[in-house]
Amino acid sequence: RVSLDSLAIPVSADANRAVSFTNKQSAFYYTQTHRNDHPEHGFFSGFNIAGRRVFSDYRLIVAGAALDPLEATVIVRPDALIRTHSQGITETLRLFDGQDLVEVEVSGAKGDVTLQLSGDTVTRVRSVQGIDEYTATQAGGSSAIDHIVVSRSGHRFLIAVGSSREAARVLLDQAVAAAPAWQNARSARLADIISGDHNLRSDDAQLTAALRWLQLTTDSLVTRQRGDGIYAGLPWFNEYWGRDSFISLPGATLVTGHFEEARAILTSFAEFQDLERASRFYGRLPNIVKPGSIDYHTTDGTPRWVIALRDYVRYTGDRTLVAELYPNVKASIEGALANFTDASGYLVHADNETWMDARREPDKVSYSPRSTRANDIQALWYEQLRAGAEFAAALGDGESATRWSAAADRLRTQFTHDFMNPATGRIADHLDARDVPNMQVRPNALFSLQLLDRPDDVA
Repeated sequence: RVSLDSLAIPVSADANRAVSFTNKQSAFYYTQTHRNDHPEHGFFSGFNIAGRRVFSDYRLIVAGAALDPLEATVIVRPDALIRTHSQGITETLRLFDGQDLVEVEVSGAKGDVTLQLSGDTVTRVRSVQGIDEYTATQAGGSSAIDHIVVSRSGHRFLIAVGSSREAARVLLDQAVAAAPAWQNARSARLADIISGDHNLRSDDAQLTAALRWLQLTTDSLVTRQRGDGIYAGLPWFNEYWGRDSFISLPGATLVTGHFEEARAILTSFAEFQDLERASRFYGRLPNIVKPGSIDYHTTDGTPRWVIALRDYVRYTGDRTLVAELYPNVKASIEGALANFTDASGYLVHADNETWMDARREPDKVSYSPRSTRANDIQALWYEQLRAGAEFAAALGDGESATRWSAAADRLRTQFTHDFMNPATGRIADHLDARDVPNMQVRPNALFSLQLLDRPDDVA
């Protein structure tokens, strides 16, 4: 069994590394080891729940003087951030699975110790019987109010958040009794991820540690915020993106043997599929799933979902999920054929509906316009058709299997004719609305090599 102690990393003040933990649900804590001074990420510092900034930081005050993290010796573990201060005081920050709770453990302090929350969202309400109460409000006119209670239990400061004062107090009372058990359970779960059948090793000790850290940090992004999904990244993207989720799903869940999590993510996204036949997005799976909104403006998320389902079957041998989700697969292909294909069978899209989706504000002009038919989108569409045909054949839907296979074959033939320049051996990045190939050189072309009869001819 691999110990989490072996993965502890010392961090100097000069390095001042970013650190984040999630509760595997909808909360995360982001900070830097010594000083929150990142020009962009600093906005997200502190405790965040479902896209809401609850508080930005805390201060520990010992015997009337605030501890300065900049002067601390810092160690980062997969389950905790540990600062040891010059006075011999150790401060340990940790989260717990499934709880909207932050714990700050303080040991070695001589004199009174208090903890104060800070940030532009929090307001201190009162202090009653050793419990400090705060509220957190959001900018932009949001009506959301989080209630926060802070109390000390032995060496532990517990910061509990709820939708009401009563809910926060209930969580606090539970934590007073259960925090040590929650801590042990979380540490044991993290150790299991890198032990046993999931153990990754190499001849290089540093590489082995890096691989284990990669497993653990990726696991922290697999959460249950709105259904099951994978955060697109912290601290910026604490939400589910269809594209990002299914690019990362094999490495995050299948390679590591977390098949139940993979199944849950695939099923969860299917529940958000647009199944309104009158909708122009009929059959699409969402690009972004947030607690308060769903967005369908992407082309590649849907084929990546179908491809990820095929990956799931290849890793697990579990075909029951295909039978369960086949209506969603069928809707994804039939919707694309009806609403998003041209006369040549290409999958069409807007400028910012590929992975190169950055837009200028406020006019939404794409920085990298790639409409109307990007090469990587055609490669994904081809694989979606092939995977769908494979599923259809396995489930006895011969008519769909034949029709989708024919569409895939036609696409491949057409692609070589329209995208390949035989004189230069180059692949067009995309076809524009006038059917003119755009010959910009981008790595997207690597996705489309499978569509060529002779990929060796590509320069």
